[in-house]
Order: sequence, then structure tokens, then C-alpha cells
Amino acid sequence: MAKKQAQVITLEQQWYTLIENVAVNEKTDFDAILNIFKEEIERAITRDIDKDALIELKADHDNHIIRMFNLNGEVVADDFEFTDDSEKLIFITMSDAKILNDQVEEGDQTVIEFSLELLPKKIKTAIFNGYKQAIKALEKQKIIDKYTNLIGSKLNAKILTRNKNGSYNVALEDQVTAYLPVNKINANIELQPGKFLTVYLDNIDLESKLSILQVATNSPTEIADLLTKEIPEIANGDIEIVAIQRSAGIRSKIAIKQVSNFDIDLIGSILGESGSRISAVSAMLGGEKLDIIRYSDDITEYIKNALAPARVIDVVADSNDPENRRYNAIVTDRELMVAIGKKGINIELAAKLTGTKIQVMSANEALDKNITFKNEVEFDDRHYFRSTSKSSKHKSSKSSAALKDLDLYFDNDELFASIDFSEIAADIQEESNADKPKTKSTKSTAAKAKTVNMSEVDSLFEQEINEANNFIESINEYDFIDEIDKYEDENDNDLDSQTSEEDVVTKQKAKTKKVIKEFINSKEQLKDFKVDDDLAHYGLGDSDIDVSDFEDGWE
Repeated sequence: MAKKQAQVITLEQQWYTLIENVAVNEKTDFDAILNIFKEEIERAITRDIDKDALIELKADHDNHIIRMFNLNGEVVADDFEFTDDSEKLIFITMSDAKILNDQVEEGDQTVIEFSLELLPKKIKTAIFNGYKQAIKALEKQKIIDKYTNLIGSKLNAKILTRNKNGSYNVALEDQVTAYLPVNKINANIELQPGKFLTVYLDNIDLESKLSILQVATNSPTEIADLLTKEIPEIANGDIEIVAIQRSAGIRSKIAIKQVSNFDIDLIGSILGESGSRISAVSAMLGGEKLDIIRYSDDITEYIKNALAPARVIDVVADSNDPENRRYNAIVTDRELMVAIGKKGINIELAAKLTGTKIQVMSANEALDKNITFKNEVEFDDRHYFRSTSKSSKHKSSKSSAALKDLDLYFDNDELFASIDFSEIAADIQEESNADKPKTKSTKSTAAKAKTVNMSEVDSLFEQEINEANNFIESINEYDFIDEIDKYEDENDNDLDSQTSEEDVVTKQKAKTKKVIKEFINSKEQLKDFKVDDDLAHYGLGDSDIDVSDFEDGWE
């Protein structure tokens, strides 16, 4: 009997040690863990043995043991036959009960001390499993209590393992484990087990059977923290970050607005001198592109801004959307792919930033769909230039670059209508003769020049013009814009200094003489000109343009 009692005490000592260790590891009160153990024992006993049982556990801290009692035991006669050991925690014989209390009678309620050794293995297993789950629930609740207010905060972590699906398990500084999903990983960061890194607490998944903390290395909060650190106007509250949408390592869009009443350069404050501020933040993010978006309460203006770096003509609400959440963003052909972005990332981020659904379309497509938008007239029936040569390395002038998307057509009659050939014909001839070597026939040539009349000059130019036009029509491109640039550059200073009508006439005559002289000389060069087949299939042959913008330079 003494041997059995010693064995019971040893078992209760083990339970005391277990509870003590759990309390230390969980940084929880000993009695809280003891109460969890008590609840699991009572749940198992009342379910499978005695529904009226009242279980109580007492910790003997002097002897380091846990004592267990059923407060609702019953006194029975000494000849009571126990069917199994589990009934000994429900019933106690009269003789045993009187050892504890000599006043008891048969049928009285009394306290019975028992050991888990009396319980069937099935019930003991249920108690142990319930205890483990209860301890995990306690751990979970402690994590929730600690980290709920830290969602969005920056934390230090160590990578533990990589999972088969590409996700990672990490340990935080307090050794609490967290889960790093695949879709929360910044592709620019190299991850290896054992490496320390900075993460952001993304959310707490209460339904997770493993780590309930989910962290991210691509959090928009990271950008907000860096901008706040680098830009004083954000740190002091003059500028507010309204929203951030991020595709980590690729591109992010940051919507901002001015809060203070001070006169500040909203966008310039973010960019910094020569873009120094935003470049510093981008460098910290591994070269991630950052689009600074001006927030607007006008949703169409907000969408227009959000599609940067694309230049948007107009944003029009979809008339077929009763919820008014769908919008058509209208751009030029050139800006179409810019607005959509690589793999659609630009339009995706813009839609998320504004909380809308955006469809990007060209101006021509909008016209085809009868969508009314601002500046519609400018795009109606417009032919947009498309080069047929992808490998062309033709270097054009400044004017050519500015007009590379336009087709050019000049009306020669209108171009030369304002030129008075009668006043300059003789001077042209004299200058032409002056450029030639002197010969014996110089005098006779000069004499003939004096006899040139207006009809001959018109005839001369008509022939030259017709021949030149015939040649130009035989090919698809002639970069005469370079010549226009040359004469414009040479005469810019003269035109800017005109102060009287007389000066205008004088300067125009000089310029006109120069153009016509060059035009005459070009005929000689065109005689030996050979058509380049590459050029013959590249150019401006099938389009029109309004040249009213050029007329001021010729009049």
C-alpha cells in the first residue's frame, strides 16, 4: 500500500513540474495553467464517468505536487462492489470516509481525493490532448493580445525554413513564429534560411492552424515609412499620404495631398531638387519605380493623375455602369501602352489606388464608340504616323523630331504666292553669276540678265517647281525639314529684333532670296540623285496636315 502511495505522489510531482514549466515558458501565472488542467479533467470525467462530479486541483508548493479532488463524492457501504477503478473517484466506502470525517453517514456527499491512474487510458488521452489544445489556445490569445495593435508595424525576423510552395516560416524577436506567403514576398530580396530581414506585420489569421501571424516584405507601409523619413513635409504633417498601391520591386503609386495652408510645391517637395529625395527612396527599395500622384476629390481627375506616367486626354464615366465605378480613360495611340503598363501593372495599380475599374482606349476607339470627351475635335479623322521601318536610324532635325507623328503636305502655290519675284529676280541672277568663275562672256551674261522679265522668271520657277514636285512624288520621304531648321536657326535672331514694318520686309526678302537660291541649286544636285528603296517605302505619302502653324514663318 505504501508503495502505491509513493507511486501516486511521484505522478503528481510530474504534473506539478509540467505545469510550472509551461507557466514559465508562456510567461503566465502558475494558477492559470493549473486551472486549464483542472477544466480538462473535469470535462472528461463529467462526460464519460460522472456528470455530477466537481473537480478541484490544489498545488502543494512545499512538496511540489498536484492533489486532485472530487468535491461531489458519495459515501457507500463497506460491502459496495466497484465495477472498475474509475468508480473510486465517485464513491467512497464508509470505513474510508470515516478516516477523513468520522461524522459521515452512508449516502452523504463528501470529498474524495483521487489520481489520474484510476482513469481508463482513453479518458487520460482525452485529458492530455485537451490540455495541449488549451495551452495552444492560450498561446494564440497571448499573441493576438500582443500583436493586434502592431499590424502594419516593422519587425525584425529570422528565416527558419522554406516551404514547398515557396513560402517561408520566420521567427520574430520574441521567438513567436510567423508565416511569409508567396504573394507577400518582394522578388528583389534574396531569402535564405538563417538570414535576418525586416518584415511588416500584414495581418492575423485567426483560422490558421499554424502561425497566425502573417508578415510581408512587400508592404506599402514600407514606402510610407521611408517617405516619412526622407521628406520633412510629410513628417511634419504638411503633406499627407492618402493611399499607396504597390507591386514590390516593380512600381508603386503614392497618392498625396496638401494638408497645411502654407504655400508649398506639393509634387516638388516629394521629388526634391533634381529628384534627389524620391531617388533616394527608390534606391532603398532596390530601384523600384515610384509614381507620385496628386490626390483629387474629383474622381475623373484622380484617375487621370493615377495613370501617370501616361498622359491622359480625358476620363469619362461608363454610361452603362449604374454604380458609377467604371471609367474610360482616353489616350493617344502613343500613350496607350504606357497607360496599360508592362503586364498591365500601371492600370492595375491605378485602379486599386482610385478604387475604380478603368478601361484604357485610344481616342480613335472612343470616337468609334461615340464616346464624347474633351478635345474630341482635335482627334477626329486624325491620321497618326506609323513608321514601316523598325530598324531605321535616321537622325532628324529638331523640327523633324517634333513632327515625327504628323504627315506633311505643302501647297506650293500658296507657299510662294506672297513672294515678289520681280524685285529679286535680278539680284538672284547677279549673285548666281558672282559665284561662277569670271570668263570672257561675263559681260554678255550680265546684259542678258538685265533683260529678264517677270514672265520669264515665273516660267523659270514653274519649271523648277514642277520638276521638284515630280521627283518628290516619286519617293515617300524627303527630309526637307532640316533645311527649314537651318534657315529658321539662321534667322531667329533677325526675326526677334524686328522693330518696324520696313525691317520685316527687308529681312523677308533676304530670307526668300536665300531659299530660292538654294532651291535652284538643289535642282543640279537632284539630277544625280538616286532613289533609295528603303526610303521609298518609308514616309509621308498618304496623309494630310494643316500647315497653318508654318505660315507665320513665311509671311
